[in-house]
Amino acid sequence: TGLLVLDKIKQTLADPYEHTPGNRKKEIWRLTKQLQTRKRLLRLRNQTGVLTDPESIAKEITSFWAGIMNNGGAGEEACSTYLNDFFESKDMPKLVKALYKPLSIDVVLQALDNLQPTTAPGYDGFVVKIYKAFKDIFAPHMVLIIEEFLRTSEIPLHWSLALFNPIPKIPGDPVAKDLRPRVLQNTCLKWISATIALQLSDLINQITPKEQKGFIKGRYMQDHLSNAFGRWHDLDSGCFLFIDFANAFDSVTHQYAIVFFTCMSLPPELIRLILALFRSPMALVSNGGVCFADLIRPTSGIRQGCPPSPALFAMLVS
Repeated sequence: TGLLVLDKIKQTLADPYEHTPGNRKKEIWRLTKQLQTRKRLLRLRNQTGVLTDPESIAKEITSFWAGIMNNGGAGEEACSTYLNDFFESKDMPKLVKALYKPLSIDVVLQALDNLQPTTAPGYDGFVVKIYKAFKDIFAPHMVLIIEEFLRTSEIPLHWSLALFNPIPKIPGDPVAKDLRPRVLQNTCLKWISATIALQLSDLINQITPKEQKGFIKGRYMQDHLSNAFGRWHDLDSGCFLFIDFANAFDSVTHQYAIVFFTCMSLPPELIRLILALFRSPMALVSNGGVCFADLIRPTSGIRQGCPPSPALFAMLVS
């Protein structure tokens, strides 16, 4: 993000026509403020004014995001009706048999290799490098643990609890909706999630429409950009309309995900484990401390910071 802001500053300085001198100065100041590191969220606005008390800030953030992550949405019957046309032309059992990677120690080891070594750890503090340094010892145990979680469809709290560390998107005193919901998971749980992501990767690639370029391995957003650039120059008149999701990952309901995965003919135990990952609780990080009093327990949405989440989101919304 810092590099992007620096590029914007350079562009603003270099383009004499984009801003008037006075506005250019304001724009440079606005962008420079975005580069300031803020380790703690010291102030938050709401309808009554500006909150500075850590407990009040924590309650405001927890209340807002708990509401976002508990969206009822349509029922399973309505979701099933909606998805009928999409799946009726696909032989999903055959696709699953051909493309789904069964759990094995090789898949688990590959999933560990796929984890970025610089990924921030969760509440337990263990970094990826520890697991990679002793992977021959950890991997056989991880296979057994995943098999146990598949059997029980439950993930212990000391594994699943994540840190919810909201980051301001804009300078100044933000409101709760202007916070980016950064979630820090324990590395052991990321390893499990990365294993599931690897098991499903070929299947997701196959059934996600080709128009969806984001988050799918082997597809590139540059293709869309090149297409848009070409059309822009071919048109005598017209405009481009940009549509974005509000709280994108949180907009996917669990009922919809359950029906979609069931229509995909995924193993029932795997569906239950994925939903357990989606629903694992989060503790808010506020003013340098961790608030355990009011855990956020999602009943809707896809978990941000979870390795399979981007590809699952791309597939589910396409």
